[in-house]
Amino acid sequence: ENSRSSIALDVRACFIMGNLTVSNDKNRLVMVDDYDSKDCILLKSLQDVAERDSQMKSGGKESKSIEIIKESKEMKSNLESKSESVSDVENFLTKVVRLLANVCINERIGATLCKDSRLEILVELLERKHPGKNEELVLNVISAITNISFYQTEGAVLQRLGERLLGCLMPLLFSTNNEMLHEAVRVLGNFSRYPEFRQLMGSCRVDETMNVLLDHSNEDIIFATTGVILNISTDREARQALYANRCEGLQKVIECLYRFGQAHPSIATIVCKILINLSVNKKDESKISAEKTEIAELPTSLGDIWLPLELRRNAEMWCEEWLAENEDGNKELSDICLHLLELMDKAA
Repeated sequence: ENSRSSIALDVRACFIMGNLTVSNDKNRLVMVDDYDSKDCILLKSLQDVAERDSQMKSGGKESKSIEIIKESKEMKSNLESKSESVSDVENFLTKVVRLLANVCINERIGATLCKDSRLEILVELLERKHPGKNEELVLNVISAITNISFYQTEGAVLQRLGERLLGCLMPLLFSTNNEMLHEAVRVLGNFSRYPEFRQLMGSCRVDETMNVLLDHSNEDIIFATTGVILNISTDREARQALYANRCEGLQKVIECLYRFGQAHPSIATIVCKILINLSVNKKDESKISAEKTEIAELPTSLGDIWLPLELRRNAEMWCEEWLAENEDGNKELSDICLHLLELMDKAA
């Protein structure tokens, strides 16, 4: 009983600290004042409680056959007590991971902790936890990975675990849980900044899955997805997925302008940046494969857009409409629209 009372206090304390660090950066620094040390209490807690959770899970498997027997009330009572303690430990683990996710929003903390080898525990948790049965924990783990992987720091632990991480994220890309899906795509947004990860995405056809997600109705998921595609568009090899199936990906990208652009300028800004990234320099023309581009027109001069004529016109029309109706609106988007129209005009 004393043990259960202690873990209940730990859970409550972590829950309160998690609330205090959601949006307050000063609190993040106060909570993790030893972030520059291998003795970071938060990471030690993560390691300890993750080990306890793993041990109790093994114990739980061994007790299943015993539970079926149910020969005495005493045995049944012991099993129920054990089941409750498993739940307590997972609850504690969930709160610790949530607190870690929050404090790593702080740049000083996140950029330092991202190099700690104990963060591999987060990937291990994704590998052994079920997103349906352990939904809150999995969401918090993915959120922590998103916040930590934001920092492109030399020696970052999660960066070298990209293949394992992608294997965990792929099933989540088909989740009907919008929050789970959104968090998974946000992780891809960070990792797709690295060429080797984009190559890995291509080999697993995750880049094509991004094209499918452009049909989603949730604007947060669309914003995150276009962010991944923006990174893909910077890579001459990876961007080939946009041209597959007669430029299906590109068509959906431009459709996002019409579906979300006016109400969500941030999405329109990313889409226009994607199209600008598809502009190529004349010296790169020889590297473009006509077979891979299918119906896409090959560039013929500096400033051409690697974009079929019909799609180019659709993008032009949207940009012109935005500029006409938003003279005093979003300056960043207006400037990008003007730049995109200029590039398209040169390609005409």
